[in-house]
Amino acid sequence: GMKRKGGEFLDGVAWVGNRVVTDELGHQGHGAGEVAAVAKTEEDWARVGEMVEAICQQRLRMRNEMFGFPVTGERLQEIAQGKIEPLAIG
Repeated sequence: GMKRKGGEFLDGVAWVGNRVVTDELGHQGHGAGEVAAVAKTEEDWARVGEMVEAICQQRLRMRNEMFGFPVTGERLQEIAQGKIEPLAIG
């Protein structure tokens, strides 16, 4: 959504998309330091990965609902399966 342009509505969508990404990146930076302080083994880090994936899936569904379900259930499943191009940030 943050790449949408062209008129007041789409510019607003881009602004909201940017705010969502900025908000989520802020959480990421804060949590990473806390995890690094306690995750010491490969098993710890594997569990961290599982937890991050679960949280990301939950947030995706939450944001989808917040914005009126613009992403179909089928697409949500594809995203969960990794059938998506990563967004280049920065």
